[in-house]
Amino acid sequence: MRLAVTLDVWNTLLSIQAFYSEAAARLAALTSKPRGEVEEALRRAYRGVKGLRAAGRIPISGIVEHCVGLLAAELGCPRELVKRGFAQAALSVDPAALAYPEAREALETLRSEGFALAAVSNVTFWPGYVTRLLLERAGLGELLAAQVYADEAGALKPDPPIFEKALEALKEAGVEAEHAAHVGDDFREDFLGAMSMGVKAVLVDRAGALERGAHLGGRGYVVRDLAEAARLIAEIARRQR
Repeated sequence: MRLAVTLDVWNTLLSIQAFYSEAAARLAALTSKPRGEVEEALRRAYRGVKGLRAAGRIPISGIVEHCVGLLAAELGCPRELVKRGFAQAALSVDPAALAYPEAREALETLRSEGFALAAVSNVTFWPGYVTRLLLERAGLGELLAAQVYADEAGALKPDPPIFEKALEALKEAGVEAEHAAHVGDDFREDFLGAMSMGVKAVLVDRAGALERGAHLGGRGYVVRDLAEAARLIAEIARRQR
């Protein structure tokens, strides 16, 4: 049985800021609002979504529709314009700006070490299928054996079921795997989510807000980028063989 590494997508593999910037430009054109006003509405709506998720007050059934409704209310526009704005952004965003510079090499490193890779991501204003498209456009989709999104799985990080769905998706892809580590940028959704599953938690802290290195007796680690995460996971696996 192989070892599996699951990875968050946004702010781990792909830059949410790059996509939001493109979406803001498209939404500004569609709504005839100043771009700065749209960007601020996006920030408010995203903070609202994160707060509701943390409080367990966002419905997993119809989660994208719920989030779209929050943003539409902030913008004072129909939901359809919000959906069109993100659809247009998915087609027009520069793929080179989406993926973090070290992302592809880090995934290739993990694959070369024999790890099966799966993306595990929550959703907000667009469905998981759009993120699949963006990973393909960024050249990363081909390196992932499975992808699991909250709207498809009926579960949200940090809850265990979404991580379990990733192992099921890997099995469906022909890979029997044991979950070895999860990599992500969000302390609650990724770091604590991995801890709840009893697997290694690797927090990508690009801003340098937390101390790098091992924490909680080696159950959790803080790194600065994906390249460091890949080296760390490969090294831990070699020591345990």
